[in-house]
Amino acid sequence: MVRDYSLLLFPKPKRVPAFRFEWVLAGYARPRETIGFHHHRIAKYDLSRDEAFYGDANLRERIFKGVSPISRFFNELSSPDQFIRKIWVLRRKPEREFPDYSAVSKNLLPFRHCPLVSADV
Repeated sequence: MVRDYSLLLFPKPKRVPAFRFEWVLAGYARPRETIGFHHHRIAKYDLSRDEAFYGDANLRERIFKGVSPISRFFNELSSPDQFIRKIWVLRRKPEREFPDYSAVSKNLLPFRHCPLVSADV
């Protein structure tokens, strides 16, 4: 008895990038969309391409306090004009950019057909 098994594989969904966060200029950020604790938001200040200061920003008072990971310098920026143009805050991307594949993933498992029995028994 000869058995033939056929296996159908459904295509996997395209993987969604894991980057659900993005940097937004503090002048264009809405406080409720940004990530942080109370009035302190996760922020960075790009001094140059090679050096950035990471810390927290207060969007109401427009003050940034941060440190550089490659040096011991502490930086505080309290000028509202520079705060709007040079401070970036972290925000979560809208959920509509990330489709939910959990409902579809149940249908994407391999589907096995019943074995076919040939007539040469």
